[in-house]
Amino acid sequence: MYKIYSDKELIYDPSNPEYMITEGNLKLELNTSGMLTFTIPKDNPSYGRIKLMKSIITLYDDDRLLFRGRAYAPTIDLFCNDQVECEGELAFFNDSVQPPFNYEVGDVKTLFTKIIENHNASVSEDKKFLVGNVTVTNNTSEGNIVRSSIEYLSTWDVLKEKFLKLLGGYLWIRHEGTKIYIDYLKDLNFIGNQEVTQCINLIDAKKEVTSDNLATVIIPLGARLKNDDGEDTNEYLTLKKLTGKITVEDKKGIESYGLITKVVHHENITDATNLLKAGQRDLAEALGVTTTITLSAADLSRAGYKVSPFSIGTYIPVKVSNLSIDKKMIIKSISIDLLSPESNSITIGSSERSFTQEQINTKETIKTVNRNLEESIKAASAVATVRAVREANSNINQSAEQIRSEVSDAYYNKEKADELLESIRTIITQTASGIELTFNQYKSEQAKINGDTSNRFAEITKYIRFVDGDILLGEEGNPLTLRIENDRINFIENGASSAYWQNRKFYAVDGEFINSLKLGKFAFIPRPTGNLSFTKVVD
Repeated sequence: MYKIYSDKELIYDPSNPEYMITEGNLKLELNTSGMLTFTIPKDNPSYGRIKLMKSIITLYDDDRLLFRGRAYAPTIDLFCNDQVECEGELAFFNDSVQPPFNYEVGDVKTLFTKIIENHNASVSEDKKFLVGNVTVTNNTSEGNIVRSSIEYLSTWDVLKEKFLKLLGGYLWIRHEGTKIYIDYLKDLNFIGNQEVTQCINLIDAKKEVTSDNLATVIIPLGARLKNDDGEDTNEYLTLKKLTGKITVEDKKGIESYGLITKVVHHENITDATNLLKAGQRDLAEALGVTTTITLSAADLSRAGYKVSPFSIGTYIPVKVSNLSIDKKMIIKSISIDLLSPESNSITIGSSERSFTQEQINTKETIKTVNRNLEESIKAASAVATVRAVREANSNINQSAEQIRSEVSDAYYNKEKADELLESIRTIITQTASGIELTFNQYKSEQAKINGDTSNRFAEITKYIRFVDGDILLGEEGNPLTLRIENDRINFIENGASSAYWQNRKFYAVDGEFINSLKLGKFAFIPRPTGNLSFTKVVD
């Protein structure tokens, strides 16, 4: 169950009808701040209490923290709903500036720690981080890095340009009790147990082959040479004196792809032998083509399956037979609809380089396979016949706060006893303040895709609530709600009243009549010519 807080004050709780939102979405991506957006209706007790750029917004899934950040772009719509956009904790690094620096000799962790300490010295307590684990190292033989800047850069620009862009890795924020750590990790070692499988929960797939960074000749340049006074000159250390030429070449690569030259700078290398090793490593990395795989999938944990929910930065098993994929891949981004969690999806991506001419020759074939897969997944609609068994259940749970009665019918695949096909469930929950009736229907549609059977998931939740003597009728994820009060019947759209009946009169923000409008014995009636007549219709 998702809950949103602002400075520890409740904003959204789906079990509390007072603290509702009309829209809520979370988007997370590795090495970015992420974004949480939600809309607060005017009748929410926390309406208008969020402070721009100051309030700390948190989102929980039960006890698991999914997001922590701040509100930075509130908007009020026509119906006075408060639309709030929030950016995640990494955005706090935009609030501090790093003075010009020249870091000539040292390891990654030392410089990373210094950058974070400079940030902490100029921000408030709620935006500070403790340096945690640093497993990223420089790829030189000494493991040292050279970094400098003559500009005043934001901390985020330094982390992005001087660390992530040059060394790779992941910035990872951990919350342990009241302490907040930032790790800089070479790789993430989180493992999930939910698979992405073709014809089960795979939504889309793409496998692309590119040669953007391909090179067959490398010119490695080392540190700037110094003059007799020890000052830097405009010349760089090269391989000329060591090998007789300034390049590192690959004959097989040149035969396959031709002469493609690339310059690589190594400002910290002052020895020609080490520069040769670095150049050879650069050439190995530049040879060949890059294969990039991008997948998107549905989260089955929200559709009744007993698997852990998808989490950003987690490695999960991926099996896509059409693209010959069977390996663990990392979740790079995740999208969550707070009001319709069954529609949650993820994006998985990986890139590999390979010196195989066949990959280039089969690029068009890969495109064709990918296009056929996409069209099959999106267009398939033939419903497969499945042998099913029925399971009926009923139970009553009682606690100090509520009495909950539930009756359900579930249908399972007879050949796969754990595969839920359809369930219909009615729940009655009684508390001291009201009664709620929930009608939940879950369906798994099966479609033929490339000879296999695919599941599509849909869940519809409708409810009737008795709150403070009023009756509320609605459907989860639908912006329209009907509220029957003692003296009024109210039509609510996106948390605001759009029309209502009261004292034998009807009030509406806007009105449109498809054919005619009758007032007592008279009526407005359209003519065949397109004009409108107001005439008596009853004697």
